[in-house]
Amino acid sequence: MSSAKNKKIRGNAPAAHTNKSVPNQRSFDEVTKYEESRFQFSSEMIDLEVGKPHGCAWEWGPDKEIWKDLLDCLSDFSQKSWKEIEAERTGGQKRHKKHHSMDVSILHKSAQARIQKLHGDDAPDSIFRFRLSGTKRLWGFRIGAIFHIVWFDANHDVYPVDK
Repeated sequence: MSSAKNKKIRGNAPAAHTNKSVPNQRSFDEVTKYEESRFQFSSEMIDLEVGKPHGCAWEWGPDKEIWKDLLDCLSDFSQKSWKEIEAERTGGQKRHKKHHSMDVSILHKSAQARIQKLHGDDAPDSIFRFRLSGTKRLWGFRIGAIFHIVWFDANHDVYPVDK
């Protein structure tokens, strides 16, 4: 299996942020199909420098209920394969994917700026997001079967929508 530092992986997180070698996505997929793998998560890419002082409307916050909801969701996801997670739907009659990748270019400008600041020239083209409930979203990068948590967004600020 080949590995390379500072390399984009299928539009997801580059290795530069973690300072660790990450397998090339193609060779990783040849060894293990992520869709059949059980969900795993990592906290090594969490971006704690968010909130108003850093030009971001979202922040982690001290709310114990948010942390409980987040950990409950991660525990639930950990019981599923990626295939099961990506098959989940929401939206009533308009049924769309509940959890999916999104182009970084359509995120709020401050989210785009944070990604650029964190990853520089190796900034990914897409980021994965989980819809936890209502407006709550968990953002990060999927590398192989591992979801690398970056942000928790309680109010849909990373990708604002008019409702």
